[in-house]
Amino acid sequence: MVRITGTRYTPLDIPLLIQDNLEKMYELINDKENVYEKALLAVILISYLQPFEDGNKRTARLTANAVLMAYDLCPLSYRSISPSDYKKAMLLFYELNHIQAFKNLWIEQYIFAAEHYFG
Repeated sequence: MVRITGTRYTPLDIPLLIQDNLEKMYELINDKENVYEKALLAVILISYLQPFEDGNKRTARLTANAVLMAYDLCPLSYRSISPSDYKKAMLLFYELNHIQAFKNLWIEQYIFAAEHYFG
């Protein structure tokens, strides 16, 4: 079972349920037309599902960046935000399913990356 520090949220711990939810996530992402929406959903949903024993948030960020780069868009580094702001936004999603704080953070990071690394 995966535990997440600082939250009461407990991810699924039944492999069949994890697999089923990953498949639903893939379908949801693949059905989206907007690449930014695909990448945002990838980072937030992989982090939420916690399908791996370790490295779920890192894997989620890499997957989202792979989606962006597949469409010739710049990846995000999350270097211009504090870890506590990232964690707060993620915890709001984990515990309350409120995506707006993380979405705002994600958009800010995309704009930062586009301006500073690829501008």
